[in-house]
Amino acid sequence: MTDEAHPFPKSAQLARGPKRQRRIVATKEEWAAIAELKQGPCRICRRAESNGSLHTTIEFHHLIRRSQGGDDVAENIVPLCGACHSKLHDGRPGLAELRLTPAEKRYLRSLGRA
Repeated sequence: MTDEAHPFPKSAQLARGPKRQRRIVATKEEWAAIAELKQGPCRICRRAESNGSLHTTIEFHHLIRRSQGGDDVAENIVPLCGACHSKLHDGRPGLAELRLTPAEKRYLRSLGRA
């Protein structure tokens, strides 16, 4: 048995794993366009007053969270009223109860989430 040191080879130190895909981050102008396109009503409760024009403000929910690589694109964002948005993040109701457009469903499928 030898007590020889076995240094970590430089090639292994510099080796990189698989390249992580960068998520799309919207500019201020792109967010304005998404907000214009995605005005309510809420995709869960569908109440008319949840379109951001009367009592509540519309909130934008990422179907795939930013922390999980979700992009800032219209297909990944749905309008929700504040109450439904809070409930969704608490796990009730689930994503299955959201009314999604065909484009939003395609986006989820393209990332293997549907």
